[in-house]
Amino acid sequence: ELIRAGLIKSAHDCSEGGLAVALAECCFNPDGLLGAEINVAQASSLRANEDRKLEACATLFNEAQSRIIVSVAKDDENAALTLLKKRGVPATTVGAVASEELRISVKDQVLRWPIATLFDDWYFAIERVISQI
Repeated sequence: ELIRAGLIKSAHDCSEGGLAVALAECCFNPDGLLGAEINVAQASSLRANEDRKLEACATLFNEAQSRIIVSVAKDDENAALTLLKKRGVPATTVGAVASEELRISVKDQVLRWPIATLFDDWYFAIERVISQI
């Protein structure tokens, strides 16, 4: 319905690599690399530092086929969220397109990578492994 309404710019599932990998792949636009600024809210509150690290890893790398990242134009954000709510689909805004890096905030941790570096690592991964054999 969102697609038919012309609200969706892109969509990507989180089934291979989880949220962090899907976000990075969303930034690899054929028309040019895009960055993103993401803030992932946590539902639970764990106490120990080690627990917070594990929670961040679970949030960013938990693979879930039913989780989809969609992008919409800023002007269409409210219409998309309203339609999803009307249909009973849980949704939240987690970020926006930014300049040249992927920046993900999880609780008190901020992770950041230059998009060009992520793309290079992703695109040439197999070639690099084969060349080392």
